[in-house]
Amino acid sequence: MLTCRWLGEQSHLSAARQPLGGPRRLGVSDSYCHPRRWSVREGGTEDLSAVVDGIRFVRRLTAKLKAQGLIASEELPGERLESDGELQEFVRSHAWGHHASCTCAIGPVRNGVLGSDFRVHGVRGLRVVDASVFPRIPGFFIASAVYMVGEKAADAILASRE
Repeated sequence: MLTCRWLGEQSHLSAARQPLGGPRRLGVSDSYCHPRRWSVREGGTEDLSAVVDGIRFVRRLTAKLKAQGLIASEELPGERLESDGELQEFVRSHAWGHHASCTCAIGPVRNGVLGSDFRVHGVRGLRVVDASVFPRIPGFFIASAVYMVGEKAADAILASRE
């Protein structure tokens, strides 16, 4: 995230899309085992590069405003961090996902994790019902979409009991 003050306001940079970190695997077909989770801290060089590119883009965008005195300072990551390595380390240590999603997409076995009934492919007794079911993030405010997923999942779960 890059935060700049601009006439009392702040701008924040974040990547709002499914990470490119590769497929997620449970490791075993036991619904009681914890899945491996991906994060920008564990790899994902394309994701890391995308966020660093975003920081550089915001810096270019705000350069004129800063020169005119409309931006007081860059708070995070701070102007002292300039090299790719420094910015990557900042992203690794500060990145977070406000709307984590898209890690268990609904789709066929070849490119999805869940069936349309929210069951995890190849795992008995495990369903996923949250923002992770989307193949791509459905916008910046995903609460309404998550509510709809909950309604559809409730229907699927109730139908499976009949």
